[in-house]
Amino acid sequence: MTFHTTEYTISSPYLPNAFNRYRIAQISDLHNNVFGNKGEALQKAVDAAAPNIVVITGDTISRRSNDTHAVVEALKPIAAKYPTYFIRGNHELYRDAHRDDAADFYKALDAAGVIRLENRSVSLMHREATIQLAGLMEPLSCYENRTAPDVEQWLGKKKNEYTILLAHNPLPFAAYAKWGAELTLAGHVHGGVVRLPFIGGLFSPERRLFPAYSKGIYRQGKSAMVVSAGMGGSMFPFRLFNPQELVVITLQSQSIH
Repeated sequence: MTFHTTEYTISSPYLPNAFNRYRIAQISDLHNNVFGNKGEALQKAVDAAAPNIVVITGDTISRRSNDTHAVVEALKPIAAKYPTYFIRGNHELYRDAHRDDAADFYKALDAAGVIRLENRSVSLMHREATIQLAGLMEPLSCYENRTAPDVEQWLGKKKNEYTILLAHNPLPFAAYAKWGAELTLAGHVHGGVVRLPFIGGLFSPERRLFPAYSKGIYRQGKSAMVVSAGMGGSMFPFRLFNPQELVVITLQSQSIH
């Protein structure tokens, strides 16, 4: 199983000049894929991207995973080199609700040096400037009932700084934009599984056709969102015109201060 690296540039007048050319590697929807005996291919690709940080936007494991050791071991060398931030996806949330030993996975991530952002924000400092990195852990009911999360309920009011929001599900993009996130990084939709020319992704995990956000860059007002096609599969055993990808984002400042 292979993947490629997809590069995006996100420009914003709200980004401090100090963060110009800041790079983020996004790992999403691994679903236990490790790419090599111990994740060597993934680690090599992340190193080649030379990111400032790595973010993991959910569904690192699948809902019925029994053995999570391999994926933690694959992430351990990455977390040792780069600040690495993690949020849960719907598969982790489902597993949390149905397994007595679900907490063992998070203990292993903690021991590996992965930083869990669970409805909280951290400040990222670079060249004496700061921006915010926020991680949304919306409840499983938002997926099951297809309802948009109240982002402010879980994360509080957005701070008056450029904010990157990690949110597994891209479908409530309007809620993230309303909250004020300048950039949202998401996954979940697996690129739509099958991609059609001029149309885009065909399926969403909610068994709906033609999801509004499946892969690439989307914009709403001052907000942008990057959706990863992910690095694994769960319900669908195939992809068509839709390779697995490691996403790398370069931030570009249009700020005048």
